Amino acid sequence: MGTTRTPDTAIGGSTSAAMRPQSAATTSTPWLGRRVSVDVVPLGPASLVLARTDAGGVLACGAVDPVPLGRFGLAVARVRPTGGGSVASFDDLLRGTVTEANDLARERGVTPGMTGDVALTHLSNACGRDAAHRPGG
Repeated sequence: MGTTRTPDTAIGGSTSAAMRPQSAATTSTPWLGRRVSVDVVPLGPASLVLARTDAGGVLACGAVDPVPLGRFGLAVARVRPTGGGSVASFDDLLRGTVTEANDLARERGVTPGMTGDVALTHLSNACGRDAAHRPGG
């Protein structure tokens, strides 16, 4: 039988503790009468953080590029943290400042400069294009 390799034993021996994969976490939270799924994926010294609404909206950290995701019918905005460092949590997303929004997010009223909590409110509304105008719709 084959040997299962772990990140510690794959390619070249052990990895440092800082580079070992950590578990991703997804939580669901209510937001203005809707559900929001919050994903935090540790990637070494930083994390990929995004909040997905049940209306097809996404508020994300700066590592996520909104434009390509718009091609899949997702209204996406990215934020930068208000303090130093990077976005590490849902609260950081809410307190952050929108730096970019794709066309679908702008159709819902999201604009650069607004706070993440205001943007998430707009992204939670299924206004703008309907499903018939989205790819696959």
